[in-house]
Amino acid sequence: MSIKDSMDKTKIIINADDCGLSKVVNEHIEEAILQGKITSTTIMANMEGFEGAVALSKKYGEQISFGWHANLTQGAPLLYSQRLLDRGFYVETEKGIEMNGRKFLHKWLSSEERDEIRKELMAQYQKLRDSGIQLSHIDSHHHVHTSIWAVTVIPDILKKTGLKRMRCMFNNMPMSIDLLMRRGWASFMGLQVPGLKMPDVLCNYEQFMKKGQIAKGSIVELECHPGNPKFVQEEDLLMKMYLEDKYTLINYNQL
Repeated sequence: MSIKDSMDKTKIIINADDCGLSKVVNEHIEEAILQGKITSTTIMANMEGFEGAVALSKKYGEQISFGWHANLTQGAPLLYSQRLLDRGFYVETEKGIEMNGRKFLHKWLSSEERDEIRKELMAQYQKLRDSGIQLSHIDSHHHVHTSIWAVTVIPDILKKTGLKRMRCMFNNMPMSIDLLMRRGWASFMGLQVPGLKMPDVLCNYEQFMKKGQIAKGSIVELECHPGNPKFVQEEDLLMKMYLEDKYTLINYNQL
């Protein structure tokens, strides 16, 4: 198979993470939509730009897919949990109680703690649905849905919500052990949730464009972060490049 044939068969989803994080992020995501640079975005239910994100979904919901950016690592939780506060999964700050789940990506949590996380995630989901958003899929802030403790939580959430599309495990370097882990995780999730659909690989947009890194797969998701000051160079590439010349662009509803 030639390189051209390989590219012709590859479908790419370009997802803007963090919709709803702030007014600025929402504005940059809207510009990316208008310029045809993204095919999907995912919304955070607990951040200050939520209402603006809802407005975007109503305005552009037929143009791109809108999913759920499950968040356990930034901002205030929707529900109070003394158990998660005692564990350190939530912390008290000058702003109030904030989520601290990023420090628990590689740690196991008790069944009681996981139950509290399920409640928080379901509250986020319900807020999105109550706002009239037709959710295409789920991913998560800082990839918490692929955490060690999440192997039991996420299948439960998928079953309760009825969502059948999800972001795969992040890994843009096809080394054998990483590939094995990614495939093993995807297979496990698929067994727990029949009919679940995921891209074959997830890659950082800037790394993909600069280094051409791509694991084998016919459907690739590129994550990007418009409006985030930490990803200025990435956004510059996003707005300048034309992937549709080489690949077929799709959204999560077309997965």
